[in-house]
This record gives sequence, C-alpha cells and structure tokens, in this order.
Amino acid sequence: MSFPDRQVLKVCLDNEIYSKISTLLSKDFFPRDLSTVIDTIHFCQDKYKTDLSVEDLLIAHREKFPALPEATRTKIESEIKKLKDIDTNPEIVEDIVHSFWKRTKAKFIGEEALEIYLGKKSDIGTLFRNITELKENEKNFSDTYSIIEAGIDELIERATAPSEFKFPGRMVDHVPGINRGNFGIIFARPEIGKTTFGCWLTSEYLRNNHNVVYWANEEPAARVKLRILQSFFNMSLVEMKENIKSVRPIYEKEIKPYLTVIESVGTSIREIDDYVSRNKVDIAFMDQLDKVRIEGEFTRGDERLKELYCRTREVSKHNNIATWAVSQAGFEAEGRHEITYSMLDSSRTGKAGEADIILGIGLAEEERFRTIKFSKNKLNGWHGSIVMAMDHERGVYI
Repeated sequence: MSFPDRQVLKVCLDNEIYSKISTLLSKDFFPRDLSTVIDTIHFCQDKYKTDLSVEDLLIAHREKFPALPEATRTKIESEIKKLKDIDTNPEIVEDIVHSFWKRTKAKFIGEEALEIYLGKKSDIGTLFRNITELKENEKNFSDTYSIIEAGIDELIERATAPSEFKFPGRMVDHVPGINRGNFGIIFARPEIGKTTFGCWLTSEYLRNNHNVVYWANEEPAARVKLRILQSFFNMSLVEMKENIKSVRPIYEKEIKPYLTVIESVGTSIREIDDYVSRNKVDIAFMDQLDKVRIEGEFTRGDERLKELYCRTREVSKHNNIATWAVSQAGFEAEGRHEITYSMLDSSRTGKAGEADIILGIGLAEEERFRTIKFSKNKLNGWHGSIVMAMDHERGVYI
C-alpha cells in the first residue's frame, strides 16, 4: 500500500472527515487485498458514527472477517498498524480522494461507453448517471450542499411565482399547490379515503399534462390505476363502461402518455430514486411510503422511518420533482374530525419534520364528508380545515 493510500485510510478513522468523503470512497482506489479494510471502515463509521482508533479498526476487522487465511490476515493487520505513524492533512487527503474518484468514475464511463459502442449494451441509464455524478462533483465537491447565487429579484420572483402543481377544487382557494422540490404527506386512518384523495390529486396533475408516477404499495396497482381514471373522468365504473367509446380516445391521448402506475412490493427508496432519475417525472406518489425498504441498521422503527422520509425528501430535491407520501394515522386519530401530524403512525415527529406540507383526512359529522386538515404548511402558512364530500364511486372530493 502506498503512502497516499495510508493517508486516506487514516483520515477515514475521523468520523467528521469520513462523512465528507464517504460517498466518494471506493474499494477500487486500493489494492484488492485491502478491500476488507474499506468494508470494515464503512461498516463501523455507518453503524457507530464516532471516531475510530487503529486498535478499534483491528478488532472490528477480525470480527467482520474471521475466516481470512492467516497469511492474508497478517499482511492486512501489518498495514493497519502502520496507520499509527501516519500524519495527515485532511484538506490534502480530501483532494486526493476526489482525484481518485474522478479517475475511477472516468474509467467506468469509458468502459460503459465502449460496451454500448460494441453493441453489448443498449441501456444508457448507467452511463448517463455516471456522467451526471462526475459533472456535479466536479462543479462542487459536495453532495450535501450547494451555494445559492440568486439575487434579490430572482428570489422575489421565485417566492411569488404561481404553484406549478395546483390543488383541485376548493383547496386551491387556501393553498395554491406545491412545487418541485416539495415533499408532502397525506395520512388518515384505514378506509377513510387517503388513496382516493391521492388518485384525485393525480387526476388533476394529469389534466395539466404533468408526468406522474404512482407506486402502489398497498392496494393492487391495477385497481389504483382504475380509480385514477374514474377521478379524471368523474365517472363510476358503470358509467365508464357505458361510455367506453368516448373515454378510450381521451385516455390514449391525455392520460396514457403522462401516467405510470407501478405495482410495488418490497421496493427500496434507492430503486425509486433510480427510477425517477432515469425517467421523465414531475410528481411521484408513494402509497404506502412506510413499507418502502431502506438500507441500513436501525435500533428502533421510528429511526428507520425518519431516515426513510429524509431520503424521500432528498429524492424530491436532487431530482427536482414533487413527491407525495401516503401514510397511516395512529389509533388516536380513530373517529376524529380533525387529525394533525402528531397522530402520524409510528413516528410523531421524525416523519413530519421532513415534510413541507401535511394533510390529515378525518371523518366529518356526516358519513360521506371528510375534513381535510392542513396541520403543517411551509408553503403559504395556512393551517385551516376544509370539509369536502367524498364520492367514492367516482373517486373525487367535492
């Protein structure tokens, strides 16, 4: 192992520095027989989130890779022990990692492009993603922040511009809608009408020719898609069947090009992120988001949900789309007219803290009416309620 390699490994024992360069740190930077050391550092830093000593690294490596041949273990542990004598300059090492990362990424891009040129591959998604990552990290050596260069005129124009994705019906009188980068939550008790509400919102977005992807993680996807069509046409299933000749061409022209409904079973947030980065998407619905998988080890369920909702917000921001999560309300919301985000199931604060807007759907006094409560609203600050009739047969709120 060369001196720069040892410097990189040494600074990675510092948790603060590791957090800055971890996304750029790859086993490909190092000799193959030291890949287990990188795996161990990633594992310890991600799990314990604290500074590591050389002794910590030695013990963790033995625990994580107990079956290594003795000769290999001796060689690797000898290299780890040499880290004690390494003095480092974190800023220089960060530059070294960035340089390594650029060269490795460029190598991947070249190999992927050659595969496409030779006709061995046709999907350019991986190539495009690698090129985008290379460009973004070259412009700004950070994937956690970016400097806002906008001046006063642009900032005012952004703040006062009409919402791109408008709410339907009477809701628009109080909250105009949401924009790209926004993350919203729709929640209610079971069988209250939250999926119907999501389908109704989707139909409004389709009327404005926005590209919508809907992950159906609870009800069968075919049923959800049909409900979206009912909302769009404001028709019951019987009425749609009776008018099939008139609705079919409208579906082909005004809905089909803009709507994607995905049967989602065991989907991870990484897969969702990958899909929206590869496809033209304006708005993404995730129903139920709580069931989406996320990598990592969590000691409690609320910690996992907080991280999942944080990652979903990041999907909105770096893909420049709007996202809606559909979630359950806890038992304390049962039978309530107005429900607030403190009643979100399994995470009263963690999930809510990541959202820009939260809509709770409660039962109104009459059976067919629902109360839409804006319990969090960072968009225009209105926190009132709207009582609306739900037409379940046609999938609309009135």
